[in-house]
Amino acid sequence: MFNIKKRLRKDKKKAPDDHLEGPSQALSPPHPPSPPPSIPDPGITPIPDGRRLRTPLGLLTSEPTSGLSQRPRSRSADRRGDPLGLTIIHEPKSPPHCDLIFVHGLGGTSRATWAKGRDPDYCWPQEWLPVEPGIGGARILSFGYNANFAAAGPAPITGIADFARDLLYAMKYAKGEDLEELELGQRPIVFVLHSMGGLVAKQAYILGKDDPSYSDMISSVRAMMFLATPHRGSNLAEVLNRILAASIFNHSPKLYVAELKNGSRTIEALNDQFRHIAPRLKIISFFETLPTYVGPKKTMVVEKGSATMGYPNEISKSMNADHHTVCKFDNKENSDYISVRNALKTLITDVCLKGVGSVKAPAQAQEWKEHLQHLLGACENHQDDFEFFRKRWTTGTCDWILSHTIFKQWATDQEESPVMLWLHALPGSGKSILSSFVINHLLEESFCVYYFFRFGDQSKRSLSNCLKSTVCQIAEKVPNFRYALTDMSSSSKTLEKADPKIIWDKIFVGILFKLMLPITMYWIIDAVDESDHPQLLVEMMQGVAKSTASIKILLVSRQNDDLISTFDRLSILVPSVFLPVEDTKRDIRTCVEKEVQYMRASKKFKSMVIERMVAAAHGNFLWASLTLVEVMRCNTQEDLDETLEAMPSGMDQLYRRMESNIISKTTDRPQDQRLGHTILTWATCSRRPLALNELTQALQPEFSIVLDPQFTIGRVCGQFVTVDASNRLVMVHQTARDHIMTTDSVLAVDATEGHKKLFTKCLSVIEGQVHRRGTNLQSDDQGFVRYAVTSWAYHFNLTSVDTDEPLLRLGSFLDGNTVLAWIVSLAQLNQLKVLLVIGSNDRLIRVANLANANPTWSTLHEGLLKEDTTIDRPVHNMPWRMAFNSDASCVAVAYRGSPLCLWSLAPPKLIRRCKRSQDYAGNAWTVVDQVIWHPQSEELIGLYMGGHVFRWNPWEDTQQELQAYGSILALSSNGKFFAIGDSNGTIKLYNFHHFVLIYQLSCENLINDICFSPDSRRLYDLRGQFCNIWEPNALVRADESVEHESDVVSEAASNRTAAVSEAVAQVRDQITAIGVQFSGKHQALGNESGTVSLIDATEGSQSPFQLCRSDVCLSITHLDWSSDGNYLASAELTGKVAVRRVQLETDRRDSTATPIFEVKIPVSPEGIEQILLDKEADRLLVKNGPTVTVWSSIQEPDVDDNAGTTILLPDTKWIQHPKDSKLLLAFRPGHVQTYRWDDLAEVSTLDIQKPLFRAVTHDSPKIDQLSLIDHVVRIGSISANASGSHLLIDTVKATTTGQEHSTSILPTSALNSPARGCSVTPTLLPAAIQRLIEIPLGLLPKQRIIFLDKDHWMCSWRVGANPATEKVQKYYFLPKDWLNVEYLKLCALLADGRFLIPNNGELAVIRSATMSHW
Repeated sequence: MFNIKKRLRKDKKKAPDDHLEGPSQALSPPHPPSPPPSIPDPGITPIPDGRRLRTPLGLLTSEPTSGLSQRPRSRSADRRGDPLGLTIIHEPKSPPHCDLIFVHGLGGTSRATWAKGRDPDYCWPQEWLPVEPGIGGARILSFGYNANFAAAGPAPITGIADFARDLLYAMKYAKGEDLEELELGQRPIVFVLHSMGGLVAKQAYILGKDDPSYSDMISSVRAMMFLATPHRGSNLAEVLNRILAASIFNHSPKLYVAELKNGSRTIEALNDQFRHIAPRLKIISFFETLPTYVGPKKTMVVEKGSATMGYPNEISKSMNADHHTVCKFDNKENSDYISVRNALKTLITDVCLKGVGSVKAPAQAQEWKEHLQHLLGACENHQDDFEFFRKRWTTGTCDWILSHTIFKQWATDQEESPVMLWLHALPGSGKSILSSFVINHLLEESFCVYYFFRFGDQSKRSLSNCLKSTVCQIAEKVPNFRYALTDMSSSSKTLEKADPKIIWDKIFVGILFKLMLPITMYWIIDAVDESDHPQLLVEMMQGVAKSTASIKILLVSRQNDDLISTFDRLSILVPSVFLPVEDTKRDIRTCVEKEVQYMRASKKFKSMVIERMVAAAHGNFLWASLTLVEVMRCNTQEDLDETLEAMPSGMDQLYRRMESNIISKTTDRPQDQRLGHTILTWATCSRRPLALNELTQALQPEFSIVLDPQFTIGRVCGQFVTVDASNRLVMVHQTARDHIMTTDSVLAVDATEGHKKLFTKCLSVIEGQVHRRGTNLQSDDQGFVRYAVTSWAYHFNLTSVDTDEPLLRLGSFLDGNTVLAWIVSLAQLNQLKVLLVIGSNDRLIRVANLANANPTWSTLHEGLLKEDTTIDRPVHNMPWRMAFNSDASCVAVAYRGSPLCLWSLAPPKLIRRCKRSQDYAGNAWTVVDQVIWHPQSEELIGLYMGGHVFRWNPWEDTQQELQAYGSILALSSNGKFFAIGDSNGTIKLYNFHHFVLIYQLSCENLINDICFSPDSRRLYDLRGQFCNIWEPNALVRADESVEHESDVVSEAASNRTAAVSEAVAQVRDQITAIGVQFSGKHQALGNESGTVSLIDATEGSQSPFQLCRSDVCLSITHLDWSSDGNYLASAELTGKVAVRRVQLETDRRDSTATPIFEVKIPVSPEGIEQILLDKEADRLLVKNGPTVTVWSSIQEPDVDDNAGTTILLPDTKWIQHPKDSKLLLAFRPGHVQTYRWDDLAEVSTLDIQKPLFRAVTHDSPKIDQLSLIDHVVRIGSISANASGSHLLIDTVKATTTGQEHSTSILPTSALNSPARGCSVTPTLLPAAIQRLIEIPLGLLPKQRIIFLDKDHWMCSWRVGANPATEKVQKYYFLPKDWLNVEYLKLCALLADGRFLIPNNGELAVIRSATMSHW
């Protein structure tokens, strides 16, 4: 540990000059003998003051010079008082913006090396540099080490590497005068190095870069200035060691001197390593041009070829000096000093102030951009938005803000000035234009970064992208920050998909706020309210209060209650001021004046227009700009009066007027109205603004090619939509988008329907790619294909959850071959770069680079994964679990017979094995059952065989374990949480950082799989055939408040026994069949485990009781009662069909179900579709795919002897005749047939006269012939009313977008005609009623049809009434969590109006008092 005192006091004692920086008197005896004057001693060199100095080789001396060389000097013993280690020789008054470290060479010291004649007044780093402009703001330090080659006694085993380690240690642990930390590494570091000191610094840089203890600090080294450094050694080094070995004064050879000779291994190894990392440094090399005295002769100590390295980025310069005077100067006017000073000034400017523009080598600029792209992904082009708004700025506007008191108070550099300024205003008041004005002003005078949130572009609503753009802009201007990011990209994983909080903590808090910047940095963020996380953005800004760098932030937004509350909280921690933009009349006047000047009218008329426009605008720029378009068309006073009087005052009214104009112009052209609505849908719902060529492609083939898109858009969409400078389709303002999505006109765009339409369009385009092999997706005519390939998932996520249509469409897409075309397209767009396949038998990793035109499989490395990983037992060792890290540079592989291994892919090698921190069951390792990489760090989390959870950092080889007894593991996408499922069906939720349990959910069913939702707010698990969705309060709280979550987990971490949130849930066996007694009391339920239960639906509090159970635990698929309720038929998934006699007792436990008939039939591919019992349970009908079979349940159940009567009749739905118990009715589209129960003999066939669909939709061909109806229509359901007088028929037609239902009513009396060829005519419901029906349920008394509407409300309507006068009556709606497709298929209506629907293994019975009165 070092205790450094600031040595700013001048030491007036003089010290003798140094020669090759060696203490000259050290080699001389106290009273050296003098040879006769006439015989010169080759080992003695005369010096100007008449004394003689004996040195090896006479030591190295320079010729006598005027000035300082003639001054008397003190004894060399005083020189040894120069401090060792790292000392501060200059501390600027203000916080330094960089550190200069001086390192002396062989035989030198930390002060005398840099002072002419060893006079402290001439120590230029201490006396001259602090007063130089641009340099004095740096802190200056000097490092001293014991390189006294002339010291007597045994030689220490010390080499250049040892000196380098001393330098690293001093930089890391040095302290100030009051033991304060020097914090080296928090700002750029520049080395100034003489002779061997350059080699010491190079070695320190190489060692520190790869040492975790020093790497962060060394990453701040930005430049090195070499003064006569022997990079390739010196011939004099070997001579010097020989002299030391032969010395009579007990001098011994030194290791570090030997390392300086030409061709030494130390020099060669150092140069070989340094050349790889030198390109990231700024290097200036000065070389000597004058010889140095060596004894009586002169020679070059370090030749030019050794003093320069020849690197492309190296700048070299000669100095009119020898090896001794290359680091000492007579005065500040010395030309060599000026050269060194100017070079230092440029280095400091480059590393502290200038950005990429100062990098002359394009390769260097490209290199750091690639590092940045690897770390963050592609940064948003921030300049486009700035230019978009800047072009809309009118000269003479917005300048008022520069003189505003609050703005001036914020913009000043004074310490007490506020850090945060919130500028807020109403919508349409020109906030973004004002932001662009402020940005332009700050860019001209200071350091400014900015970002514009844009509501119409998903990527530009992203808070993560805002932060990434800010990082890129700062890195471009601040090299110190850029270098830190470069080092981060090399040592850590990408943050491309990290959430905003991770980016903020790692880059802003972890790096930027710790830097010292020489000037104030201004951030301008516009339209904060249009961000996807506006409050989180404001809350994160509290970290700016702890920033070492001076940062000023201007946030611009609309004002709302949430932001007001958030800013109020922020102002407590960060000095903030608010500036409402209220008076914009002057700017509006300026804008109107500029436009009106082009009007062909008198000055008086123009003046009147200006006054009336400004008064009517009420401070709204958007209103003024939109109305100016119409005002400029006025030719007379009357026109102007009429236009302004008709112009509404508010934006909503103005938008309604714009709507009316569009509708009126397109009323006679429905095609234009549809086109306008489609374009508005794309403008409001697209993931990003579409280019005009993309829009043209998106409109086809529904619309023909648009010849002039920009003109057409203006005609069919009015001023709602505009085309920006990049030829992209955008809404004119966010308020216009909000209006279009809430209006009730024909132009209205429903968000969920819009996304559904765009999702379907994207998939259709991708499917079209299957037939277009070899298409170049980078060409302009494939622009919309690129959008579809990358955007369909965005639209799918925003479709309505109330309909299964998008999900079914997606399932069809993923099941087909089209998904391969999508994968290929992703690869062509560089969205998918590499596919990897692991061979199970040969343990080879094969890769296919999908970025190539013709990708092929190749072996990554034949030796990879083949190293013998077994360590204590011979096994056939094959990989069985694998996980790649995010950039596919490493793979974790679990084996059945050896520890988890981490392999590097480039280069391919085994990095480390995962050993347990303590022996387990006699082994130092355990088989890993599951392993996952953490998304935000280099750690892995996994499950050992046996259920223990572990967290392993393979780079530091640290491990932490939990006794969780898990059987399955999942990790959240943000890396904050992980969950395990155990063999008891319990889900346990843990905080990853603290590794503590925070939530537990108990449920008895076995868990098959588990995962988090993409937003990490929910958990999904698979149990049996069902997926369950859980929303633990711990996840919800964590998402709503990061600060709250931190408090919760910190408390949990400090108290491991703290109470854990716990919930108990029951996942029941799901109901798969319902046997309904329409007018009876008991309902039969069959579930997925093969159990048949009964429930009394008249008693709401009664639970079901088990009646019977299948021999195998497979689903009951169908149930049907006899009409008297004494017999129950059931069909199982296995094909077993049974009829049981049901005997109910008062004590339900005594009830019995006695089998009277059982048969096992081969199940067709379509499965058993229907079973029916006749009235007395004498007959059983089973429809098995296309075949229909009837058995007699009275006879013995011998399938061989009584195979039943079978006919082939596909696509039919069967029902017992409501009026004749001996007959059956078979319905199919276009026909209804009557059969006898006894022998399935056909009695009659009746044609259905009218098609069961009133109209044909626009996407289906019109069907006129009944024969064609069979191919597109099927019977969904048939039910009879209580009296059996009418049948309710639901007919389903398949369409290209899903299904359409048609409901009709058929009187039973119409079925009595026995003649073949007769027809019946069902009554179709009115179209207005049909459009409402989602599921028809039945007919109740008073001719009321009961149905669920599209929003799943229970409704009724009186058949035969006029829909215009008698409205549909609504009673109640079904909760959303009941709206399962399988549940809705089983729902039923009873005769008294009760509604049955299964829900999570239970039967819900819903009563309505109004319905029960019918």
